[in-house]
Amino acid sequence: DFTYVFRTAPALSLMGQHLAAYAEKHRYKNILIFYERNEYGRNLSNAFEHFAERHHIHVVERLSYDKAAPPDFENVITKFKKFYFADAILIAGNHPHIGEFVMQSREMGLELPVIGGPELLSQSFLDSAGKASEGVTGCSIVDLDSTRKEMRSFVVAYKKRYDKEPDIWAS
Repeated sequence: DFTYVFRTAPALSLMGQHLAAYAEKHRYKNILIFYERNEYGRNLSNAFEHFAERHHIHVVERLSYDKAAPPDFENVITKFKKFYFADAILIAGNHPHIGEFVMQSREMGLELPVIGGPELLSQSFLDSAGKASEGVTGCSIVDLDSTRKEMRSFVVAYKKRYDKEPDIWAS
């Protein structure tokens, strides 16, 4: 009867909605989507594309990769650079591939803004992408900078207990 089942993260449809609104606010009118072929990647990409239409954003191309097979990022990045005009890339995938993709994109001169889900805010992504993670935007599930009393209390208690700053997964 699911009496004790709780969802601790917002639905991907909500993240897609916020990412589309962010893209519109930053005047990203043409978006490339690159996603992992799994439930998360497809659902976030589909949600973004659904809401992109409402924000008058054109999805230029959707390409995907399979986590089980080594992704050919060079081919994808070359295709993005050579054949498509875009203002940004939405990436929906998991580690370590998303960090590798962003790092290789920058190395190959693809300097488009990158937006995506909360995985772009994780330490694992930052470590795998290195300096290429600079300027990447992830949709957060929590605002650790909030001035709300409850959040401030949580941050103080977390620092005291673990002797480090909380990340979005700590809450």
